[in-house]
Amino acid sequence: MKTAFPLYALLPVAGVLLKKGCRVSNVLIFLCASASIRIPLLFFEISSLGAPFTLISHIQRLFIDINRLL
Repeated sequence: MKTAFPLYALLPVAGVLLKKGCRVSNVLIFLCASASIRIPLLFFEISSLGAPFTLISHIQRLFIDINRLL
């Protein structure tokens, strides 16, 4: 999905926020907001680029993410 960073890349940022004294509730709001923005972007991608393109691109991203983990 089209965001600046994947969710797993935001976890170190959340850790730094906690170390600097940010409240846990604010960190959770930060993580949930960045995760929830992906759903409307998915619908926008389907409507503007089409369902077949969206399906192929998400499958490709899934394989890329799996390869990064290995």
